[in-house]
Amino acid sequence: MSMDKDDTAVSRRGFIKVTAAGAGALALPHVGIKELQAAPPPQKWDREVNVLIAGGGVSGTAAAIAANDAGETSILVLEKMPHAGGSGVFSSGTILAAGTILQKEKGIQDSPELWYHEAMLTAENGVDAKLTRTLIDNAREVFDFLYKAGMRWSFVDALPGYSADRGYREANGGAKLMKIVLAEIEKRPNIKIQLGTKVTRLFMDTNGGAFPQGEVVGVECVNEQGRTMNIKAKKAVAICTGDFSANPAYIESHFPALRNTKSVGNPGNTGDGIRMAQRLGADVTGYTPQGHPHCVETAPNKAILWCRYEFLAEDGLILVNGDGKRFCNEPEKGYYVPLLPEVQKQDGKFACVFDATAAGKIAASPRFATTFRGHTELFTKGLAGDGYVIKKAGSLDELASMIGVNAAGLTQTVAAYNEAAAKGNDPQFRRNPKFLIPINTPPFYGWRGVVGVSTTRGGLRMDPGARILDVDLKPIPRLYGAGGTVGGYTNEAGYRSGWHLTNALTFGRVAGKNMAAEKPWA
Repeated sequence: MSMDKDDTAVSRRGFIKVTAAGAGALALPHVGIKELQAAPPPQKWDREVNVLIAGGGVSGTAAAIAANDAGETSILVLEKMPHAGGSGVFSSGTILAAGTILQKEKGIQDSPELWYHEAMLTAENGVDAKLTRTLIDNAREVFDFLYKAGMRWSFVDALPGYSADRGYREANGGAKLMKIVLAEIEKRPNIKIQLGTKVTRLFMDTNGGAFPQGEVVGVECVNEQGRTMNIKAKKAVAICTGDFSANPAYIESHFPALRNTKSVGNPGNTGDGIRMAQRLGADVTGYTPQGHPHCVETAPNKAILWCRYEFLAEDGLILVNGDGKRFCNEPEKGYYVPLLPEVQKQDGKFACVFDATAAGKIAASPRFATTFRGHTELFTKGLAGDGYVIKKAGSLDELASMIGVNAAGLTQTVAAYNEAAAKGNDPQFRRNPKFLIPINTPPFYGWRGVVGVSTTRGGLRMDPGARILDVDLKPIPRLYGAGGTVGGYTNEAGYRSGWHLTNALTFGRVAGKNMAAEKPWA
């Protein structure tokens, strides 16, 4: 494998014909009616390959590896960022799988059938059952591939609504996982990755042939120097360009509840691949951004996805709103899916509070690194009184002013909470008595919570073969997709940690295998 900034080859001739997108295409902002048409092939190609993948993140690299392992020898990955890895680098690295060797070693009884049953229940049957089935049936293969490549996880997590522990988590897991995946790319010289090169449009030919309705035949792309190139894809193109989590204008205009939230994911996720496919008449499904209340500001106007409140609450942490009042059962609601609506009821303003006893327990926990996604230095600096994130104070009144909550309210709240801890009963929120740990040992600590957008759910509609579907639910010939670009495999109710990464790896591999099996159009 090679990674290049620019790469040119012999030009070829193509066909010229215009085709319009299917009626009813759902356009993202700034895609006007005149733009809702497929671009005809250029008169001259600057390069040709068999398999072309737009996006060098989790799904794109998984697709490239699978295509190569299926026998394909001409594979090009175009990545607009100056480095490969995409959203995977920003993720927790958590994946899901049932019936793995790690589960067996820990005595966990699980199966794809059980997972599928629970996935459909938690999603309230609001997802594409065939996509969910495909993901679950292929997830074990993904786990085995990563395990054989050297990936190891420290924990097999329980997840809400699941009877078996099947979430594989590791500190710095995303960066670690992508390092292993990119090392696998390096072993395959038939895969070329061209960095700093953004795909800007898809070319579609409607000059008859095997697919009279039209087929995707290549892409236009632009490198960092502004040079435009037309690259022919003789077998297929995969859109693996990520979601729209770094497109605040789109999020704010369509999802007002998440206005003013901060993007804490991959800055390259602007929805451009989704827009390109929509210009060909591609359908979309399940569009929602994923608001994440586990974020903190690390500097003015800079935020990261950081902590796990459900685990921190088990060591004695509480959550309060701007009035200094608790607003939920923290160990139960601290997981980000149920926590988000609770935070939104507080107008997005909330903070956490804990004492020296809890701080010691948190730092000594075997989950310390995974709870803070590897950013443990932010916590330890805060305990020492030397940190932007965590505030340290000798009294609750002093802490309240530092974290922006009402001092009288916080004092009353902690007093009531400590009384509940002494009695072993939380009448307000029914917190488990074993997690009712008093907050009475100074110094006291806290930080302001932030809601960020790390990823989005939904995107282009696909079939179980990772083929992109048009608004008539028919495959657009030679166009595939995976990762944050696609949707339908989970929804807001059914999402659990690991679904996005598992989707990217699983359907990336499905797309790669099927692209390799296509017959060249030229």
